[in-house]
Amino acid sequence: MRKGRPAEEAADRRCLCNGLLAAIGLGQHRADGYDEPPLLTLGQDAAFLAGLPDDHSAADVVAHILLGARV
Repeated sequence: MRKGRPAEEAADRRCLCNGLLAAIGLGQHRADGYDEPPLLTLGQDAAFLAGLPDDHSAADVVAHILLGARV
């Protein structure tokens, strides 16, 4: 809204920077009890997801990534 956009466009949107910081344990903790929830992104190259169904979930993506993880 500060940048001149309508308030209804802000509904259900979050700050990318705050969400990514929350993902590494550095999220905002406000006095009113609000804790910034984590936000994870995959970036633009999702070719590594080939083979997953079109209706895959976030859990499916994590499981697929972990299949190739080295222990």
